[in-house]
Amino acid sequence: MKGKKDYQMHLMFYNWEKIVGPQIAMHVKPVRMDFRTLFLNADSPAWSTQLKYMERELIDKINGFVATELVTSIRYTNFIIKEKQIKKDTNDGENEPVIINPEGCDIEKAASACGSIKDEDVRKAAERAFAKKEATDRDKRKKGCHVCADCGVLCPPGKSVCGICERKRREKEKEAIRRAILKKPWCSYAELYESFHCSPQAAMEQRLELIRSLSRRVKVGDETSEDARKIVMLKTLLPPEKLTEEKIHEVLGRMSANLIYDPDAFKKKKKPEGRRFTPRKYERKRKE
Repeated sequence: MKGKKDYQMHLMFYNWEKIVGPQIAMHVKPVRMDFRTLFLNADSPAWSTQLKYMERELIDKINGFVATELVTSIRYTNFIIKEKQIKKDTNDGENEPVIINPEGCDIEKAASACGSIKDEDVRKAAERAFAKKEATDRDKRKKGCHVCADCGVLCPPGKSVCGICERKRREKEKEAIRRAILKKPWCSYAELYESFHCSPQAAMEQRLELIRSLSRRVKVGDETSEDARKIVMLKTLLPPEKLTEEKIHEVLGRMSANLIYDPDAFKKKKKPEGRRFTPRKYERKRKE
């Protein structure tokens, strides 16, 4: 799937002039694409301003050419792709690429590991890839790389785990902080630090994430449900025994734009006495 997306992206870059036309292609060039966002470089601000009004049309042309939803948004940048210049130094070969060739032991390991594959072409390709990986791992060990403590992949020196396992550990820590805050919404940062040794920013991010998730389940006017009270405790750090109706009404009133709109809540409100609330259109019909 990744190869298909890369092929479509390169197809768009190669046929850029056919997609947008020669006049636009002369002044606007595609730079890169990240997460379905296409970055363009225009030679003048006038062209970038003009194409912002044509953004939807330009996206439809690109997606229509590659026959899939490849681009969802367009941004403009001053970054220009520069061609790589390889400096050749005759005195030392520091700038020359290092080619790692498999040795006899690597080839033997690859043959024994891939010997069960029946197709000859597939077996040879697998043996070449396996032998190259063994040679690369041996070279990494010489440079000080060691085995990851979680998954067993070689990771650079100075780190106990690889990048993927480090990201998984951060996600587990965030989940643990979120569960602790949800269990005790009025807990302070000092209490969280004693358990997780997290930064104030990490604790605040999980608190805000809980407020956002709970606000999707609370309707406007609801001030008695458990989720509504948890939102107030997360915002004010007040324990349940110190919550008052005035405080709940004040906090949820400021957050009314983030809560679920409930038309029935407005119907239940009592109209103030002494005034007659009549829509103008019915009043005009009555006069006629």
